[in-house]
Amino acid sequence: MHIIPFTRKGLFTFAAGAMLVSGVHATSFFDDHNDGKLTGWTSYGNRQWSESGTNATPLCCNQNEGFLINNNSVNSNGTLTVKMTADQWNGNRGGVVFRWISASSYYYVSVQPGNNYSSSIRFAKNTTKPNSGIVIAQNFTMNTIFTLKIIMQGNKFDFYIDNVLKGTITDNSYSSGKIGYAYSTEWNDYIDIDNIQWTESQVTIPQAPSNVKVNTVSDSQLNLSWNDNSSDEAGFRIERAVSGGSYTEIATVASNSRSFQNTGLQPNTVYNYRIRAYNDAGNSGYSPVVSARTSSTGEKFLIIVSSTLYRYGTISSDIKQYQDDILKQGYTSKVLRISKTEDQYADEICPTEKELKTMIKSYYASGLEGFLLIGSARDIPTAYWRYHEKFTDWGYANDPTDLYYADMHDWVDLDNNGVYETYHSKYENGKWIEDTSKPANPLNPLPLPELMFGRISTDTTITSYDIQAELISRYFKKNHDYRVNGSPLTAEQSRRSLFLVNDCYSGAVRPEINVQNAGSDMNVLGGFQLLFPERIKAELAKGYTHAQIVTHSGSDCHNVYSWADEEKKWTGFTLDDLKSSDPKVSQVNIFGCYGAQFNVPNFGETYLFYNDYTLSVTGSSGGWGTWMDSTYYKELNAGIPVGKAFCNWMLRYRDGGAPKGVLHGDPLITYPQVIKNKPPMFSEPLFSHEATAGSTFSMLIGAVDPDNDPVYIELKNLPQGATFDGKRLTWTPSMDLVGTNDTITAIVTDNHNNKTIQSFTIYVSHFVNGLLTAANGWELSGNAHFGPTLSDEYYNPQGVKSHPLSTSDTWGAISQPVTVKPNTQYRFSFYSLNKLTKNPESAKVRIEELNLDIPLSGWSENDFSYSSTSINTGANTNLTITIQSGNTSSLTSGNLYVTMFRLVSLPSGLHNESFEIGTSTPQSWTDDKWNSQNSVMSWENTGRSGKCVSITNTADNDARWIQQIDGLTPGTVYRFSGWVKGESISNNGTRGANICLMGGFESSSEFFSGTGTFDWTRVEFTFEAPSSGTVTVGARLGFYGSTVTGKAWFDDLEIMPVQ
Repeated sequence: MHIIPFTRKGLFTFAAGAMLVSGVHATSFFDDHNDGKLTGWTSYGNRQWSESGTNATPLCCNQNEGFLINNNSVNSNGTLTVKMTADQWNGNRGGVVFRWISASSYYYVSVQPGNNYSSSIRFAKNTTKPNSGIVIAQNFTMNTIFTLKIIMQGNKFDFYIDNVLKGTITDNSYSSGKIGYAYSTEWNDYIDIDNIQWTESQVTIPQAPSNVKVNTVSDSQLNLSWNDNSSDEAGFRIERAVSGGSYTEIATVASNSRSFQNTGLQPNTVYNYRIRAYNDAGNSGYSPVVSARTSSTGEKFLIIVSSTLYRYGTISSDIKQYQDDILKQGYTSKVLRISKTEDQYADEICPTEKELKTMIKSYYASGLEGFLLIGSARDIPTAYWRYHEKFTDWGYANDPTDLYYADMHDWVDLDNNGVYETYHSKYENGKWIEDTSKPANPLNPLPLPELMFGRISTDTTITSYDIQAELISRYFKKNHDYRVNGSPLTAEQSRRSLFLVNDCYSGAVRPEINVQNAGSDMNVLGGFQLLFPERIKAELAKGYTHAQIVTHSGSDCHNVYSWADEEKKWTGFTLDDLKSSDPKVSQVNIFGCYGAQFNVPNFGETYLFYNDYTLSVTGSSGGWGTWMDSTYYKELNAGIPVGKAFCNWMLRYRDGGAPKGVLHGDPLITYPQVIKNKPPMFSEPLFSHEATAGSTFSMLIGAVDPDNDPVYIELKNLPQGATFDGKRLTWTPSMDLVGTNDTITAIVTDNHNNKTIQSFTIYVSHFVNGLLTAANGWELSGNAHFGPTLSDEYYNPQGVKSHPLSTSDTWGAISQPVTVKPNTQYRFSFYSLNKLTKNPESAKVRIEELNLDIPLSGWSENDFSYSSTSINTGANTNLTITIQSGNTSSLTSGNLYVTMFRLVSLPSGLHNESFEIGTSTPQSWTDDKWNSQNSVMSWENTGRSGKCVSITNTADNDARWIQQIDGLTPGTVYRFSGWVKGESISNNGTRGANICLMGGFESSSEFFSGTGTFDWTRVEFTFEAPSSGTVTVGARLGFYGSTVTGKAWFDDLEIMPVQ
């Protein structure tokens, strides 16, 4: 016996004298059956086998079906050859087994030599009785000593007798297995088998590529793409012929390639291409011929559109009109329809961002200046980026970026997770940060654009192509109208710019200086007291060419903080608020984080698609702000396309966060205007200020003019008693104004009638420096000191930063005496943020004369919390308010923030009983409803005296404005009174509009019957204070078991003890 054993991977060990056959095939197994031992073989079934001479032979006699199987498994592809001796009697009783798994799972083939063209080959499955199988070939002549060869390629089997192909069959039952022999009957006839050999197929000829496309890039470049239909090609051979000429091989590209860029071509020339795959087995057939013509000149601008979207609505005609429009600007353009998956309509297949960038780069050398992406991130590949590979801070990692396509240098994904980085990471001071000395790509240390870019796209939640096409077409029509007819803004609106800013940015930066270069008039709006949704809507509707919105933000909400019911509200200004408004702004810059994050619902797309004015929006796709500088607006005024100005800004800024910069809209749109004279501006931000009741408040208001023109300052809505002499505001607020805010509008105008408008508030406090924005007014004791202000997210409800009481393993306090009325009830309140790292439980606010301590525990929400209590001054005319951080036996470390102290007299026991105090809702009052859907709760300016609250029940309901009152004297009888007005209150309950105590049945007895419409009417009832001294009162429309419809107003409520 002579055996060459093998492994499944085709690694061979050789017996002495064995040979490895070189070339396409390798000999994997061979046995000549000459040692008489059948080594490496196993018999199965009811027949024995032996080796005799050089043959393997089934033994006789009286034995039934049996197998002789080699112990090695073989691969699915290869060639099996067996030398056999048989005649016309025994040939159909013995044969060859292949892909043998068990005695019940295998393929079997038998050959029966015959005379006079009676020979046959039969194929069977799971049986050795070939008459049950398939006749592969018959009616041919052959010798009784012959060689059977089977070539196996997957599920296809070719059968040869003495190297002559006799037939082919396909079967999918078994993909691999062992080889051997079988004999099927009890007869004593013989069959001899010699020289079995298995040769694995190492390589097969690959399949030809398909779906070949050629795309014109420039006057010197054509790009080819194709489908790779093989898994074993060594590469592809690309042949080219000039139209009418012969083919020449111009390149070979690596295996798995799907594209080729043919450069150095002649302009305006037709080229034909054909491609074939190759490997060691040979060449595939040719692909079909494809042809394309190079352009006469290179295009300056690419319009890259989703191939699927292109076929919906009027997108194709809209883009054609856009091409005509930008050609008038001097931009030749080319439309490229792309798809992530195979698409017969696509010009380019770009499964990932890599293929899309390669395509864009191929046009750059021919003079490309920019591109526009049209379509959702569902259809157009999106690149993702972060600062460094360890960057996992909330809100900053994995941001989508368009800059990847505009930077012609390579970006690097350091950890191969599909997200690109600018820097390597380093561990410093307990955290991972970017190592700016080690850029991810040393040849491109900062990602910056060579091309201007923009996108007109819906977010991925809009899956309907019909809706996408409708929105994008609406934008293109707006764009075309602007290009043909000019801005729809009036002349006055066109000269204006808007600057919306949260107070958290007002003290650190002056971005209105940048907007100042954008127009002749400027409106500055800011402050937590001012930036609420309805005010923003009203400002945006006034009409501006440019607007900067400087707030903290998410993709779907500007974090314009408001405080209601003494809690910070994060609802802000949402996408729904924007959609329900009528913004008349041509160009918007959103400073806040995520405002332009295009793969989710965002402000960028909302501005583009849901108004008739906005043509471009710049912003950020991540935690990084786009703070446009003065040069940006100067370039826009000069007629430079917004996309070019945006890229120039990135090149000036040169920041590692630049990949987050996004431009929604047409990057070629321009906003040219002649600014002969710039608007003046205020010398300092105005926004929020504090006045002490009973003391004179003085505020100097100055202005500067960039053209050195004379300026005039005017103040509107001055509080009663305040004066302004053109430079200084002076006011002495009375004690009854404590806790109120006055909003004043300041206007500075130059002699060209250019102006800037800014509003600010003055908060009236019982304290000197009750906001603790400085050290004055408070006396220090112990070893504490005034520390630094917090970062911008920790603004108090007045919109200013407060200084903390700071300690370091010590203790300290600050105190301030305040004048009060004796025997008077006051509401004492403040906001606090305990950030002590040692003994935080030792922090408190104390009123010394009343021996009252209010603990300041650490709050997990890490934001300001409200504390409030009712006090009675007793015989005191002065109270000392102390903020204390620790004591001599309990030392503290860290910062303790206490701010916005309020001490408001409550002669009636109610706070804000006339509903005059508040921001978006009346302070200290909470709305409460039995059915939350059936009532509208409002705070109106239509009160009996000033403001009031109202309740409108649109369907049967019980709704109320409620307030908890503390500090009543137990057992004392009190009178609760107030004024009520009604309109169309239904008569289907025991009570209509009333004032009441919650939790019981005490209420005013009046039931307003008939039409339920009446003017202001005084109502009242009495009650006895419970032992807790606490009750909850309500101004109510409806009652327990008495639901009504209609509207009621409430004002001037009062609780007084009955004498």
